[in-house]
Amino acid sequence: MLADSLDIFHTNLVEACRAHGCGQIQDRAAFLGIFDHNMISGLQQLGIPAALITPILTDLGRRLTTALADCRPFPGIPETFRLQAAQAPVYVVTSNLTPVVRDYLARHGMQGVRDVVGSDRERSKQVKIRALAAQWPTLEPVYVGDTLGDMVEAHAAGARSIAVTWGWHDEERLRRGRPDHVIHAPAELLSL
Repeated sequence: MLADSLDIFHTNLVEACRAHGCGQIQDRAAFLGIFDHNMISGLQQLGIPAALITPILTDLGRRLTTALADCRPFPGIPETFRLQAAQAPVYVVTSNLTPVVRDYLARHGMQGVRDVVGSDRERSKQVKIRALAAQWPTLEPVYVGDTLGDMVEAHAAGARSIAVTWGWHDEERLRRGRPDHVIHAPAELLSL
């Protein structure tokens, strides 16, 4: 939901999997299906052995650091992050790797994010959301995501979910996760 990274992430995940002898991601539909759940469980459901997940993610992180260099944020995202951070603590909870996202945020001047919690720190978004919510017990946790799996994990963590339609999954797929809100532009985040 930060940048138009779908093609880049898809291509590099396929290449990282193939480099480790896994060719299960044959097409875009299979790739997007991974994110109907937690990414790790989605990869395992495709038949990728648990023992290969960490090496694949490490390889993916190395590839994405280079591949995302020229990928610009969606229009309005940097400003929305900055304004949102003035209202409440903002964290990035992601299936991507922490250093990759931190580097991306810094490279594009995206300010206001307190921390990035990637899959290298914890694989379950549900666990990550709950841990961050515990740090801010007087605030309601809100998770903003662009996949069905994001909506599922947000609800399981007890967070309000906001589905964004400019990311990886289309609105119909996102609605299967029963998001609390569906928005179509970054500026709509501020009104919520």
